Amino acid sequence: MTKENTTELLSLIKLAYPRFYTNLTKQDALATIDLWAAMFKNCDYTLVKMATQTLINTLEFPPTIADIKNEMYKLVNHDEDTALDEWNLIKSAMQSPYDRMGEAFNRLPYCARKFVGNPRQLKDWATSTDFNDGVLRGQFLKQYDLLKDREKHNELMPNEVREFISGLAEKKMIGGISWESKHREY
Repeated sequence: MTKENTTELLSLIKLAYPRFYTNLTKQDALATIDLWAAMFKNCDYTLVKMATQTLINTLEFPPTIADIKNEMYKLVNHDEDTALDEWNLIKSAMQSPYDRMGEAFNRLPYCARKFVGNPRQLKDWATSTDFNDGVLRGQFLKQYDLLKDREKHNELMPNEVREFISGLAEKKMIGGISWESKHREY
């Protein structure tokens, strides 16, 4: 989204909620445009505008950046699988031929992949004589909402923050100390 798009969006919000912006100084307006442009710079303007219009129809007060991003997430993910749907996808992936387990794992939705962990785990469950569908399904259903919240948090995170965290993970740095040295076996 460009700065011009941001200005247009904020003008729309100002028109919808005029009394909230009566005392806004030019300096405050420019700072607001800069902040909103930065927060939405990697977003599709049409989606941001649709989310904003949806919120204008329902909110008494002007939408915040968080309100709009949450609405964008809802608009894009309105037809998500349920926890049981995703569990059934895990079960289907376990039915895959062993040499195709990696592909089956990679096709799983985020929550299912996070729960399973890796393709090897699918193979282990598929070949296990101790596999207990009820127990594992119960564990997945308990963790599903937490995994969904984590997925949403990751999707709403600004790209710069995501890249920074990814860089830290690559370095495996925690508090200035490398992860390896902190967890080295003696």
